[in-house]
Amino acid sequence: PDMQTVLSVYGGSATTVYGRFMEDYVRKLEPASREAYTELFNRLDFQPGQKALEVGIGSGRNLHRYPLNVSLVGVDVTPQMIQTARHRALELGRTNIKFVVADATQLRFPNDLFDAVVSTYTLCVTENPEKVLDEMVRVCKPGGHIGLYDCKRANSNPSVLKDQQFLAETMGKAGLFFEGKPAVVYNLLSDLDGLVANAANKFGLDVVSKQAIEYSCEECLGMYV
Repeated sequence: PDMQTVLSVYGGSATTVYGRFMEDYVRKLEPASREAYTELFNRLDFQPGQKALEVGIGSGRNLHRYPLNVSLVGVDVTPQMIQTARHRALELGRTNIKFVVADATQLRFPNDLFDAVVSTYTLCVTENPEKVLDEMVRVCKPGGHIGLYDCKRANSNPSVLKDQQFLAETMGKAGLFFEGKPAVVYNLLSDLDGLVANAANKFGLDVVSKQAIEYSCEECLGMYV
């Protein structure tokens, strides 16, 4: 999806249906998908005093997963999502979280700043996921962790891949509707596996944990650390 479509859909859904859509979506996930999501944050191995960055923080649905003794910066290109995340942080009583409206392809942070850089359900939404991942690597400290959980192309399930190819254009332009309104828009054919392999080769990264879940168009996910 192009930037204008992303801003339009997520800007509108941030204050209307996005939260309810995600609750419904997560509720319907298979146990393996939910377990992989939890495993992502466990594998990040946060330590007291560390700094973390979440790219595409959205409405802040992950805020409760960060330890209280870890400082967090959350960036998102959609101002309405950032506002929703701020409200969530206040509800959680979190004071060590900073929110920034920013394009993930041009992060305004110096090199090697964060101990962990996280992105969930974001690379499949961006026009240039390669550049986003490059930026995530750039701002992560040597020896730090990069965590990804995202929708992906079904590279190992031809039946699901066929469905993805059929629906890809619609999902990239119109997205998924919930309660009669557009809730999310994304690239069904986002090649997460290829993105990670290329980044690992380019930057000399080690993949310490990986899970691929290819059940259906709606539940084709990958977790990498």
